Amino acid sequence: MMAGCARLGLDSVPPTPESTPPAAPVEEPEEDLEEEEEMESAPEILILDEAWRHFDRGQLQQAGILFQDYLRHPASALPGGEVDTALWGLAMVFLLPESPIQDRERGTQTLERLTEEFGTSVRGAQARWLLGILAELEQVRTQVAQQEDLLRQLNETVEQLKRIDLNRRPAGSSSSGTRPDSLPRP
Repeated sequence: MMAGCARLGLDSVPPTPESTPPAAPVEEPEEDLEEEEEMESAPEILILDEAWRHFDRGQLQQAGILFQDYLRHPASALPGGEVDTALWGLAMVFLLPESPIQDRERGTQTLERLTEEFGTSVRGAQARWLLGILAELEQVRTQVAQQEDLLRQLNETVEQLKRIDLNRRPAGSSSSGTRPDSLPRP
């Protein structure tokens, strides 16, 4: 009878459970920590991506606001941040002629900051190059302004000489047939 009950699992001694090893403490892999850091820095990356989308669509004022927001975000200063990219975008927003917030001085200051902080990066080199072009452009504008001023002065002088010449001629003809401002003929 005991044997039959044992087969049916009705014996008085409870069966011994299979031994399972104790659960090992769960350690989070380092990748999870990196993912958490990425998730914490994700908002400013999203800000930067959104800023470039606005820039690409020609919505420069919104892009400028988002570039500035990115630069103010504390996580943007973390390693791997894209401050140089945000500075470049902001400088372009300030320098483009079609920008509603065009401000050459602020654009130049932003490029100078980019050159100082990221001089060895690609964006730093681009900023130096663009600052050089802007300086040359300013020289050309100065030369053009000087030439326009000189041209205006020359035109005024020509007009004065015309008036003098007209005032020197008599209203009627002279009896000798010579003009008063010419030498007599032999």
